[in-house]
Amino acid sequence: MSKSGYQLGLDAAQLYEAQKVPAIFQPLAERTLESISLDGCNRVLDVACGTGIVARLLAGRLGPRVRIDGVDLNGAMIAVARKVAGTMGAGLAWHEADVGALPFDDGVFDLAICQQGLQFFPDRPRALGEMRRVLAPRGRLVLTVWKESSALFQAMAEALRHQHLTELADQMLSPFAFNDGCAIRMLITEAGFGEVSAQELEVERRIGPVVESVPREFAGSHVAEQIAGLEQGVMAEILRECDAKLRRFESGGGLSIPQRTHLFVANAS
Repeated sequence: MSKSGYQLGLDAAQLYEAQKVPAIFQPLAERTLESISLDGCNRVLDVACGTGIVARLLAGRLGPRVRIDGVDLNGAMIAVARKVAGTMGAGLAWHEADVGALPFDDGVFDLAICQQGLQFFPDRPRALGEMRRVLAPRGRLVLTVWKESSALFQAMAEALRHQHLTELADQMLSPFAFNDGCAIRMLITEAGFGEVSAQELEVERRIGPVVESVPREFAGSHVAEQIAGLEQGVMAEILRECDAKLRRFESGGGLSIPQRTHLFVANAS
């Protein structure tokens, strides 16, 4: 995951797969793939693949004849992706690499898909330029970026601020910091893509009760080490405040929290 300041250790990457993938990233990937055409895809690139949910879903839809390469800067994420994918097939390959210098020849992919990665890239124009470079002339870019902050993360950030943990609060909201649809479209166009289309998707983030899920959300994030060092009383107060703020989302013994995302599709030629 070529994400400045978003490096996870192995334990956090495993918790990310166990907590965040089923809660939000798998539902988002499913909605995204339902919204696009996969016709003519023989080789696919999953950029900032994390623990590989997009690649795994693509493999299930496209079958073993299609080569799917997942790329992420975070070695722990790639290690978990390899383990979880297991023996799904020889068509899946994983690479620890920077999106700013993709380890592929020009024009080799039919589709490049990047789920919630663009906002973290330190050099977004270069990243998009690299995705454009490795796409075939008729290849397509599919990109999702959160449209607005999640109520869950807002509650967590506000609770951290009330404990005078302002820097951690700001880091918790970093996935939502770059959400201007016009600015994203301009970046895509300036990278050489054409026929850029945009729509909005909404997915439900489904998690368990606050007392069990919020600690897991912290532990599977880039602030896991800092949160682990907090005093027990401080964490108890954070959970109490999150519970009060998120009570309106209670559903079926847990929480169901809507999140909206931009979905961009563009052609390489």
